[in-house]
Amino acid sequence: MRLITIDASTKSVAFGIFIDGRLEKYGKINIQGKDIYEKCANTAHTLTSFARLYQIEKAIIEKPVYVNSPQVMMMLSIAQGALIGALAVGGVRKFEGVVPVQWASSLSINPLTKAEKGALMKSHPGKSPSYYKGLARTMRKQRVIDYVNDYFSLSITDDDVADALGIGIYYLRRSSGVL
Repeated sequence: MRLITIDASTKSVAFGIFIDGRLEKYGKINIQGKDIYEKCANTAHTLTSFARLYQIEKAIIEKPVYVNSPQVMMMLSIAQGALIGALAVGGVRKFEGVVPVQWASSLSINPLTKAEKGALMKSHPGKSPSYYKGLARTMRKQRVIDYVNDYFSLSITDDDVADALGIGIYYLRRSSGVL
């Protein structure tokens, strides 16, 4: 089975390629374009060729999460549609979406506890709620990077690539009944 796991945004597509359960390649493709439509066209050209080159059979893609901005949600949806279409034209026949909290919690990477949030506030007093939220996000992202590096004996630093590989770990464990 040739599998690609993806963490995508409107700016990039981070991926892991697994062949028969083994990690073969990973990285990040930066999407070019001045607006969402040019970016989607670039995604289509790039990922169609990519899927053909690696003969990908199945794609596991992180689902976009709801954000409070309808504009951002619309752009993420358009980008995800372009991504799926490009992979399908490139030969991918099976697709599956996964919710971020689903794969992350399977790796024991959960939202910060009340105690951890309290410790953040104590170590960085007087900051705004958005500051603490950003700091908590950074901590969770680092936990994923650390987990993935340990699991695969890598030294990656990009949190999007780590997420794509975390999705791969989740999927492979789930498909083998290990979760």
